[in-house]
Amino acid sequence: MSIPRIYVYKQIIEAKLFIDANFREKIDLELIANQACFSKFHFHRLFKTCYHKTPLEYLTYLRLNEAKTLLSKGVSTQEVCCSIGFESASSFIKLFKKKELMTPLEFSEMKKNNSKKIEQNPLNYIPTDFAQYLGWKT
Repeated sequence: MSIPRIYVYKQIIEAKLFIDANFREKIDLELIANQACFSKFHFHRLFKTCYHKTPLEYLTYLRLNEAKTLLSKGVSTQEVCCSIGFESASSFIKLFKKKELMTPLEFSEMKKNNSKKIEQNPLNYIPTDFAQYLGWKT
């Protein structure tokens, strides 16, 4: 007897939603696969087929996006590391640098500098199409 496809898809979607809701926690493939009621190997294969990323790649993607948001707000690297589920700052920094081609501190400084530039000269940062819509010369 085979499992209906709709059940399989529903379980994979539920597992993705579980990752979305819990990415800040210490979760791993086994825990996520258990949420979907599949073996971790079968779940890994199904998730990658559906989302074109492994569950770990997706988890890392969510964590790094949240890290960038927090770093943009001036949160320290150590605080970011702890709040997004990384166990060590060094592994977080190494992964961040690999994916973003800069350290979290460099990213934070870049965002701070960009914000200062926008504050000093906001009209330079209006999209060209919008400026033209308003009738401004670009």
